Amino acid sequence: MSARIEKLKHRLAAMPPAEICFERARLMTRSYRETEGEPVIIRRAKAFATVLEGLPIAIAPDELVVGHVASRPRVAYFAPETFNWRNYRTGSVHEWSDHRFSKSLNIRARIPDEVADYWRNQPTGGTAGHFVADYERVLLKGFRGLCHEGAAHQARLKAVDREAELFYQSARIVGEAAMRFGQRHAQTARDAADRDVNPTRQRELLEIAAICEKVPAHPAESFREAIQSFWLTHVMLHINSQEWSISPGRFDCYLRPFYEKDIADGRLTREQAKELLACLWMKFNELRIAVDFVNYQNLLVGGVDAAGDDVTNDLSFLCLETTAEMRTIQPSLSMRWHPGTPEALLRKAGEMTRSGIGFPAMFNDVACISALRDAGVSVEDARNYAIAGCEELAVPGKLFGVMRGGQINLAQCLLRTLFGSDSFDAERVGATRFNRECRDFPSLLSAYKAEVKEATRQQMAWSKQRDRANVEFTPHPFVSLLFDDCLEKGRDITRSGARYNITSFAEAGSITAADSLAAIRQSVYEEKVIGLAELKRALEANYRGYDWLRQYLLNKTPKFGNDDPAMDRFVCEIVEMNHEAIQELNERDGRGGVFATGSGGSTAWLAGAHTGATPDGRRAGEALSVCLGPSRGADRRGPTAMLKSVSRLKWEHQVGGALIHIRMPLGALEGEESMRKLASLIKTFFLAGGMGLHFTVVDAAMLRDAQKQPDRHPGLLVRVGGFSAPFVLLSRDIQDNIIQRTEHGLDDSGDTSPMSG
Repeated sequence: MSARIEKLKHRLAAMPPAEICFERARLMTRSYRETEGEPVIIRRAKAFATVLEGLPIAIAPDELVVGHVASRPRVAYFAPETFNWRNYRTGSVHEWSDHRFSKSLNIRARIPDEVADYWRNQPTGGTAGHFVADYERVLLKGFRGLCHEGAAHQARLKAVDREAELFYQSARIVGEAAMRFGQRHAQTARDAADRDVNPTRQRELLEIAAICEKVPAHPAESFREAIQSFWLTHVMLHINSQEWSISPGRFDCYLRPFYEKDIADGRLTREQAKELLACLWMKFNELRIAVDFVNYQNLLVGGVDAAGDDVTNDLSFLCLETTAEMRTIQPSLSMRWHPGTPEALLRKAGEMTRSGIGFPAMFNDVACISALRDAGVSVEDARNYAIAGCEELAVPGKLFGVMRGGQINLAQCLLRTLFGSDSFDAERVGATRFNRECRDFPSLLSAYKAEVKEATRQQMAWSKQRDRANVEFTPHPFVSLLFDDCLEKGRDITRSGARYNITSFAEAGSITAADSLAAIRQSVYEEKVIGLAELKRALEANYRGYDWLRQYLLNKTPKFGNDDPAMDRFVCEIVEMNHEAIQELNERDGRGGVFATGSGGSTAWLAGAHTGATPDGRRAGEALSVCLGPSRGADRRGPTAMLKSVSRLKWEHQVGGALIHIRMPLGALEGEESMRKLASLIKTFFLAGGMGLHFTVVDAAMLRDAQKQPDRHPGLLVRVGGFSAPFVLLSRDIQDNIIQRTEHGLDDSGDTSPMSG
């Protein structure tokens, strides 16, 4: 690692805790006041331009890649146009429902009066996130080229309707603002060079100025120009919308031509390229849209192209190497695998896994492409898939997927089946109002299925309402500029401008619900250990006074993840109920797209905190099952058995994506034989149809020591849901859940017999 990168890393580590910047809010408010009465898409475009022209620009010492989303690095901004003002009006500060800000910051008291006075009675819309834009368009055409392209499409339309006319006008406004944004950075760099007394730094600043004068307004012609153009575009996407998971996507594909040309021409060495990547990695970690967390920016390497050919190249390896050396939590590095993936790339990924960094997450091309094809994506576009955020499937510049368009808590669906409401919210009455003894298990299962369908219907209705609000209050012309079909159609991204529109619901607690139903079937209807009424009393008591029953449910009833074909078939039936409900309801989302299922990893803790005790032995408030993996500690027969169970699920229906987590102790991957077994485990799971895997390699003893002495373990990274995070910064309940996960070795991974699909 170069001296420059050491300085940048030290500076990042020494930065104070993230704060909130209100400069964007002031600029946005000023623009909205000035544009009263104009069409909303024009107001949005002008407000975006005002922000880009007014935000303070700073260039830190030593950095080679420049640009921030707020007034300074590692600062989250406040977005009034998408903020939840309802709680502001009611004064419910302690119940602040905006996930982007820590309650400890008392946001209500900090909002400037001129901002609050304007927005607190204004209707607000939604954010745009969980997508991968077409960065390659900017690198090849520049924003000037995109503006010309928009004008050409407008001229070709025989009869431009009013909506298209306004869209093209808004696209031109934001495109020109993006060009000026780069030029403002150029002027800032020139001013800094005039003040700097170090000749070396002066030259660097003047080079930054020359680059930013050119990009992103014009096409990039070098690797460094391409990186800077990408980064300013990425920054502007985050300035546009305060939302998670706006992700770089297939970085080693669209940066490859610039890298290879510069290497071939002798303008760039591999070490210089790595230093530029390291500078960029630092910028990823400075970018904040939330106070307590960095954004989930998923950077993907490997896989196939539209023709089905492998794309692995030296830049793929360089991205892995940079992440391994930097050991930062952003970008969230992922890797695509297919049968033609070079063994050297899989080996490098295995070495990173062994280091305990938690990267890369690995995705199976066959499963991911099949899922997108099932949702109506062409095979060529599906082959170009990327990952947004934790595990959501995306098609760069073509799929505007609301991949966390709602959440369906399957465990609460079961509680509503049993009680008529869930135990934490007695006002919510279930669709079945089933609060009596059931004569047989099929009746109970039918009632549960009805609850799942009703929950799905409610989420669809809410999703369409949100889509309507976005059209009315928060169109996104800048995002639209980076999606291929919007310019051709003359339609904003919120008005079905993208080629594909998908709304995916995150299923929380799917396996918790399935294990619970299996436990009810055995304990109540087959072995008659307890009656349903008594089981419900135990759940209401959170198992207080029923420890005997809890131990029976935990240890004597079937659990998913142990290569039990009968149990696995039952679990698959339960997991598929949400997909079946979507098919039966047969509705389109608010952008004319399809609804789909997915499985969000982080929902396990968020949803679990508000879910009562469940019949699998889980206590109230504890985490639910993570993604589609086994419940905590339930997989007892080793990783191969666990992955055999998981591979039997219908992954082609998981359009929202899903990852399976495996925790291994330190030392499990020592030696060449262990690395061979790891590669075999990964390939066997993927060949059986599994979608995604990620690993945490750390001892439970080390995790417990980190709980007691966090200052001794600042760099300890773990996989949480679909992302890596410093263990010491996680809440105690999440830390405990990670410690209690099954710890797998590789002793049984020599069994590589085919898994059933």
